[in-house]
Amino acid sequence: MSLFTQKPVEGDFPGYFQSYIALVPEAELLQLLESQLLDWVASATSWTEEQWMHRYAPEKWTVKEVMGHVVDTERIMAYRAMCISRGENKNLPGFDDEAYVQQAQFNARTGESIMQEWQSLRISNVHLFASFTSEQCKNFGAANGLRINLRAIPYIIYGHAAHHMDILNGRYGISLKKV
Repeated sequence: MSLFTQKPVEGDFPGYFQSYIALVPEAELLQLLESQLLDWVASATSWTEEQWMHRYAPEKWTVKEVMGHVVDTERIMAYRAMCISRGENKNLPGFDDEAYVQQAQFNARTGESIMQEWQSLRISNVHLFASFTSEQCKNFGAANGLRINLRAIPYIIYGHAAHHMDILNGRYGISLKKV
């Protein structure tokens, strides 16, 4: 039985993650993570290079940079989840998403390569999250100086990607298909 059938509650995560968790439907989370990935992949296969390089304003990220940011954030959050599951007591570092995107050079890559990286990462993360025991899911750790429960992290990952899916739909005019 999955340990990810009920959303985390206030106190399980820093308050600024509430908007992401609110985007998670009431359903089994590991299945949601898999279906979210399928939706993105099905949509991205039809995007042109022009769409991948689109910015809705001069100072905003391209679609490639948005997707790269989703990948970076998921990788960092999953690392935090793994550390907390293993009983890490030290504060895990935060990160500057703007600096990460700037340094990553996502626009020099193909959109397909970014999506392949995300597919591999998401599949790996679903396996990681499925491996957590109910005891591990009670663990709290600290990231960026703030207390967080292990079980909240996969919800944040889903909600963060959903947030950016909404931005791509609304501000970039990039449609995402539901599979």
